[in-house]
Amino acid sequence: MSYTAGTTYNLTLAINGSSVSKFGFNITAEDQNGAKVGNWTAGTGSQLRNGGTTDGLTHAATNSSTWTFSWRAPSMSAGPVTFYYATIQANNASGNGGDQMVSGNSMPVLSNGTDLTISSFSMYPTEAENILNIDLNQLEHGQLEIYNMNGLLVKQVNLTQENQLDVTSLTSGIYLANVIVNGAVTTERFIKK
Repeated sequence: MSYTAGTTYNLTLAINGSSVSKFGFNITAEDQNGAKVGNWTAGTGSQLRNGGTTDGLTHAATNSSTWTFSWRAPSMSAGPVTFYYATIQANNASGNGGDQMVSGNSMPVLSNGTDLTISSFSMYPTEAENILNIDLNQLEHGQLEIYNMNGLLVKQVNLTQENQLDVTSLTSGIYLANVIVNGAVTTERFIKK
């Protein structure tokens, strides 16, 4: 996953599988030092936090569980950017009984400058049951970080030129694999069957 400096991205945040009637959210984008980066444009049912375009977005009073809005990446690369979010599902009763809050973050999203990608790396199969093969080709060593779709780091290993990684301990689902070599990062997606 990557961003291009100065590019505007249309994003959607959705709460799925809920039977309640009221919803809300907050979202920000931060660099690795915790500084807010990029500029937000509110969409239907959302508004700027604190009135500033860099502080993130929040909800307006809404019955919708899906929001679409825009984020413009910084004009110069800010390095890794992480999106932090919190959502609330409320049952519209007085008090907070029966309400649920979910918070989390994306895995870091990196600028796609040529100095930040590893073009010679390959990973297969894209649907792995037991073994995930990682070939660094001409590169001698690196590191692998595997994240689940909630942005949680679930596995981390050191890599050599050719690797067979046992993924049998992972639960079925979609995962993102960050391969890091000399500070450069490339992200690939795979499915654990």
